[in-house]
Amino acid sequence: ADFETATTLDPEFALAWVGYADSVMLLTSYGTLTMGEIRERVAGYIDRALAIDDQLGEAYASLSQVHMSRRDWEQAEAAHLKSIELSPGYATAYHWYSNDLNDFPLRIDESIEYALKAAELDPNSAIIGANLAASYRAKGLYSMAERQLRKLIEINPQFARGPAALADLLIYQVSRYPEAIQLQRASIEQDPGNIRQYQELMNIYLDIGDLASAQAVRERQAEVDQNHPSNGMSDALYNAFAGNAAGVREAVNWAVPKYQGNPFALSNLAFIQASVGDLQQAKETYLIANPGWLDPNQWERLVSTFSFDACVVAWLLINTGDEKPGHGLLDRTSRYLEEELPAVMEHPDNFWPHFCQLTRGDTEMALATIETMLAHEHLFAWTVMAQFSLFDSIRDEPRFIAAMQERDRKIALQRAEIEAMQAEGKL
Repeated sequence: ADFETATTLDPEFALAWVGYADSVMLLTSYGTLTMGEIRERVAGYIDRALAIDDQLGEAYASLSQVHMSRRDWEQAEAAHLKSIELSPGYATAYHWYSNDLNDFPLRIDESIEYALKAAELDPNSAIIGANLAASYRAKGLYSMAERQLRKLIEINPQFARGPAALADLLIYQVSRYPEAIQLQRASIEQDPGNIRQYQELMNIYLDIGDLASAQAVRERQAEVDQNHPSNGMSDALYNAFAGNAAGVREAVNWAVPKYQGNPFALSNLAFIQASVGDLQQAKETYLIANPGWLDPNQWERLVSTFSFDACVVAWLLINTGDEKPGHGLLDRTSRYLEEELPAVMEHPDNFWPHFCQLTRGDTEMALATIETMLAHEHLFAWTVMAQFSLFDSIRDEPRFIAAMQERDRKIALQRAEIEAMQAEGKL
């Protein structure tokens, strides 16, 4: 509201238009708006700022985020570099460039470099500190990311993003759920209007098989905004973990139109569709998210940005009548996940390369990858993973059975710890 007032009082104040654009844009991360709802509005504010001063570095930093929301990386990177050139002391320019580079794992060292520069320019910024941790996490340096986040929480105890970011690390990278629940609840208490944190909390309960607690969180999420697309995502996940294919279909059909223009969310929905056997529908959703999956000229970018999905897309193409592009994508993704990615990061197994390995029939390598994931405590969503028909080829293998049993044992221990904490009133 203050930035809007500033633009009214002085329509020629370019930085006020930038601030107005950024504050509206950040509501997609800290509120309930989606980028699709506000993209053109934000772009208009930035255009107004640049019309007043086309040498304003801050405006180009904001422009980069509009381009990123359109998945136009070339234009986004040009805007990032222009912003740094014009305003080399603007910490946010380095911060947002680093954050966007996290989408390109082969450039993760650059991301860390820019994150460190942003932290040098603004050492007291909590969000910049969180982004540095995200860059460490993207490189697979989980211990460094955890230390950075714990330091951040200690220094900025009221920063809700701190406990949320640490919880995400504990959920998706090292599967330490009891503390993750505490952290997610702390984040929600500090920022009860951030609807996405309810979904993250729900994910933990789903993964330990506590569907009742997951449903209770889902109900709280709806109280924030019952029409937000993340409700559909939560319902799709809930039904996938519960093995309810009909429920998945209903949730996905509701959510897909609401997620138009959000390739990451659409890809998540497609993955869930594939897990319950809706292969043709999953392929169609993946192609809505990124039509370039059928274009070899776009695989370089897509495989890097959507590493987790590329093997699944290849498998879907092969099994739904697009065998030639499917096999080509399979070869490209396998090379990326098994040769290129391990050269620049730790824990490439957390990108689930065993989906590619199973698709090409390399069961021995797939079993070895699953065992490595188990040893590294990458345990999230194995219940959904095992539902894929792709796993039929190893479902009766003693090594796979043993891995699933050990994973279930580890999860059972954590569930018992969570239940004890609930009984003691600690959760």
